[in-house]
Amino acid sequence: MEITAQSTPRAALYQRISSATDDLGVTRQEQDNRALAERIGVDIVDTYTDNNRSAYTPGKPRTQWDRLVGDIKAGRVTALIGWAPDRFTRQTRELEDLIDVIEEHSVALHTVTAGVWDLTTPAGRMVARQIGAVARYESELKSQRIKRQKEQAHAAGKWIGGARLYGYAPGMKGLVAEEAERVKDAARRVLAGETTGAIVAEWNSAGVVAARGTHWTVQSLRQLLTNPRIAGRATYKGEVTGPGWWPRIITPEQSEKLIRLYANPARRTNHAGTARKHELSGFLRCALPGEHETAHACASRMKAHAHHDYRRKTKSLVYRCDRTRAGACGKRVVSAAPVERIVLAELFATVADSGFLARLAERHRVDPAMVQAVKDDENQLSELADAYGSQQITMKEWLQARGPIEARLTTNRARLNASDPVKALEGFHGTPEELSAQWETLTLSRKRAILGAVIEHVDVYPSTTTGRKFDTNRVRIAWRV
Repeated sequence: MEITAQSTPRAALYQRISSATDDLGVTRQEQDNRALAERIGVDIVDTYTDNNRSAYTPGKPRTQWDRLVGDIKAGRVTALIGWAPDRFTRQTRELEDLIDVIEEHSVALHTVTAGVWDLTTPAGRMVARQIGAVARYESELKSQRIKRQKEQAHAAGKWIGGARLYGYAPGMKGLVAEEAERVKDAARRVLAGETTGAIVAEWNSAGVVAARGTHWTVQSLRQLLTNPRIAGRATYKGEVTGPGWWPRIITPEQSEKLIRLYANPARRTNHAGTARKHELSGFLRCALPGEHETAHACASRMKAHAHHDYRRKTKSLVYRCDRTRAGACGKRVVSAAPVERIVLAELFATVADSGFLARLAERHRVDPAMVQAVKDDENQLSELADAYGSQQITMKEWLQARGPIEARLTTNRARLNASDPVKALEGFHGTPEELSAQWETLTLSRKRAILGAVIEHVDVYPSTTTGRKFDTNRVRIAWRV
């Protein structure tokens, strides 16, 4: 149908394809649409392309389609050209909206494969609705088939696509050696007691970027370390379905420990701005005796402070009894340097003693029964959720049953996380001299993890000597064994 010059419509070209990888698809659509526009003699006012946008999936925005509809309502567009009717919509609800817009603004619809699509007549609308119903049926059938294929592929441990996982080449086709070593090291350090935030800060300062080229966050690293796929396990909808065919970066045992560790509610508490900044923060206790024979020692934690000597114009670090705590005396102050020197010297000598490590491992041996109890409770929670989802139990019954299970889980997970202090000492071994040299290369987070693995607390007593020389008897360490 040729159009006269006096009534030349202002046409919009619309292209859409569901796959982002098929750029040529939308290019071919636009070429065909332009050829049709030239044949029917319309003026092209704009092009609208939605790449990687399904017309079937509800809730997935099509920004260019929305812009096009807005331009039709504003009167900028009086003709619409597309490759096929299903490029416009595969949703019956959207079709009715399109019919209303087309009818209200008298817009002509032209398609490359189906000719003129007249939505201004009852017969044209009937045909459009029939075509729309068939398109929706095909989309639903395709969706069901793809879903079944994914389930089958996941059950067989196959990789079926998705964003690249850090540590792996695209498609899980082998490891990226440098990234995999970095993931392996991070897993070891977290299990040894280092904080996720310390590792994230180290990676970001070194210019290490995530798989999508973004900076690392505590959340993104936690998600990576708790992803069963890095342990060679296939998953579907968050559930492990079996072994995958790709190489693993960490062992399944390490993966389970990391998942338990991060599931501990204590790690979810927001400690923003309260991270420890000094090696012995939280370990020192004030051992100032009570003023009367029956009075107890202070036993309050000592807090690091900057001490300014304005006469000598110097500044140094001290630990002071934290007077903000209930029952604290607030009197005891000790210079940090000599205390740290004594504690570290004893730490290196103790860790170098293989007998001490054996006693530590024996005292904090992981109880297999507790591990199984955690797994049983996790499975029971999952079964409860399934029972509620299938309406076998009510919300009240679900809440009543869930409470005691979650309480047991919280307690047992905390015990498991605290039951393996030897993990923090992995890679930290040698003579006292070698340990001292290695200590200088560690992050603060790693240092504190090692200290916490072997030391309960450090009591600081009043001096029993006079003079400026530090009294070494003031420092007494309470070891974990």
